[in-house]
Amino acid sequence: METLKAKLKDILTRAKRTVEESNSIMDISSEVKSEFNSITMSASEIKDVAVQNSSNTQDVASAVEEQTASFQEVSSNINSINDMAHDLTNIVSRFKI
Repeated sequence: METLKAKLKDILTRAKRTVEESNSIMDISSEVKSEFNSITMSASEIKDVAVQNSSNTQDVASAVEEQTASFQEVSSNINSINDMAHDLTNIVSRFKI
């Protein structure tokens, strides 16, 4: 009977240890899950920033393209004015003062 009690006590001790270790594993698992959620949120925020940066870059590229077109138009107009000034100079040079 004593042997049976000793074995049952040993089983109970091991069962308690198993429960304690299982609880420890559950705590660690909970911490890992919490950290993973934090990493997931950070990755999502980084993705949002990258998307915003991409959008901003596209806006800047569009603005640069518009400015380039405006500069080309101004340059063309300046060339036209220069041509007109040259023509006017030729016409005025015919008159004697």
